[in-house]
Amino acid sequence: MVYDNQPPGDEFGKMKVAFVCNGKRYYRYRDDLDIPLERKAQIDILLKEWDAKVSTYELNDWLSKMEKALDSAISGSSVKNLAKIGFLVTEMKARSEELIHTDILFALAGSLYIREGQDPSVWNEELERAKIKEIRKEYDQGGSVRDFFDKAGWNEFLPFTSKSQISMRRLLDHYREKEKQKAQVINRIFGDTQLAE
Repeated sequence: MVYDNQPPGDEFGKMKVAFVCNGKRYYRYRDDLDIPLERKAQIDILLKEWDAKVSTYELNDWLSKMEKALDSAISGSSVKNLAKIGFLVTEMKARSEELIHTDILFALAGSLYIREGQDPSVWNEELERAKIKEIRKEYDQGGSVRDFFDKAGWNEFLPFTSKSQISMRRLLDHYREKEKQKAQVINRIFGDTQLAE
């Protein structure tokens, strides 16, 4: 492996190896009370997003779209713009009833699992995005990362999966497709591609 000769350091002594992704070991704290405060704060934000099934990015984008629609409504084209606002409000309500949000699910996984060589006490947004991308890619390709998450890893966030016959792969595929379609509808309605990341 890439990091075989690297000593784990003091923080890594509080962790156990969870899985290997792209030749790098990923660790998980044995006790959640050992998670550094900065990382814990980010995890708490992600858990709030998880509850709402709306990411902070999506919420801010939607609020901005609503504000623009209200401004346009005030200046004359009210019915069309009020309908746009109504659509986003309905979407926000519907999201709270969704079972999962795949982007937030992978972000939670990335926040809880510390990559070898990473300083777990520092939240580095760029590194976290790279980890999510790496984990998601390896998951999609199958193998040990998918096995880990499908058999044990998702239980952190989706306890029902351990006692259910639901295939996580099918569930994730279903919600990814649904999220992609909804983002496309929003983009068509509002005439932009801001949510199409």
